[in-house]
Amino acid sequence: FPIKILPAEAIVSGPEKAPAGSEVKIEWKGPNNQGDYITIVEAGADEGAYKDYDYTKNAADGIAKVKAPEEAGDYEIRYVTGQKGKTLASAPLIVESVSATVSGPESVVAGSEFAVEWTGPKNQGDYVTIVEKGAEIGKYRDYFYTKNTESPGKLRAPETAGEHEIRFMTQGGKMLTSAPIVVGAANATLKAPESAIGGAEVTVEWAGPANKSDFLAIVPAGANDGRYRIYTYVRDEPTVKVEAPEMEGAAEIRYITGKDKKILASVPITLEAATAKLTSVPEKMVAGDNVAVTWEGPNHKRDVICIVPADAEAKQVNNYIYVTNGPDQKIRVPKKAGNYEVRYVTGRDRKILASQKVTIVAE
Repeated sequence: FPIKILPAEAIVSGPEKAPAGSEVKIEWKGPNNQGDYITIVEAGADEGAYKDYDYTKNAADGIAKVKAPEEAGDYEIRYVTGQKGKTLASAPLIVESVSATVSGPESVVAGSEFAVEWTGPKNQGDYVTIVEKGAEIGKYRDYFYTKNTESPGKLRAPETAGEHEIRFMTQGGKMLTSAPIVVGAANATLKAPESAIGGAEVTVEWAGPANKSDFLAIVPAGANDGRYRIYTYVRDEPTVKVEAPEMEGAAEIRYITGKDKKILASVPITLEAATAKLTSVPEKMVAGDNVAVTWEGPNHKRDVICIVPADAEAKQVNNYIYVTNGPDQKIRVPKKAGNYEVRYVTGRDRKILASQKVTIVAE
């Protein structure tokens, strides 16, 4: 018997009007073949044309979700076959223009957080940002999405001073509105002792913007900007303690911005070499015993007294006590007999400041 192929039929229906860029819910009926889709195009667009779309296989409940174009005008909702791009059904749709407003302070300090009042659409991907005045459309720095942010939202100013703009941008890269804002330069001051022991915590008085992630660091004099291994974030307190590197010589304390790592202030400091002495250590120890030792030293954070094999590398730290816990401590002696050393080792760079050879005998 001959097979009669019936023409495929479909129906689409949606709202008469939709805001530009909004998500449009479209009811549909149709063959739901592989690759069939629902799209929104300009009224009278060529067959097979499409913009945003939703596959019918992904909208099996009979409701497709398609983003409206961002330009206002007359459009069509279409059911299009995946195989040949044929339109099986269409319905008219008017896309209406949307508007937005943004307003913030006239000026802010570089790197600071500030509030932005805004009105406008909350479409997926719409956002408010701050950029240099006259920046290309689509450029952005700090931003917040309008979909999940109530007014006022918060932005962080760039760390470069100058004239800037607050912009309301659509997901498709269209600017709905903008407002001017001046970013002023941030300044800082530091006051600290002229010298300190390498590895010590240095008390520093500071004043500055205290923006998010701003920090103080002590580095070798003239060190390149960029990475900082040891640092302390600035808080509300006017003084902070900053750990000095375990070095000797000329150094500087810096106030550094959290985002672009700009140096806002620096003062010199001379770092002196840390020294230590083991004042009382038993020459012989019994394996597995607990022994007391005494010492003199900088007693910096994480410094240790340890017992290690005589040929151990400086970074090998076994059977240890922290010196900051005080002198009334005992160290557990290793269980294996042999030649060992008791060492005073710094906490950051594992430098050996003092050592004494000992013999461990079996129990």
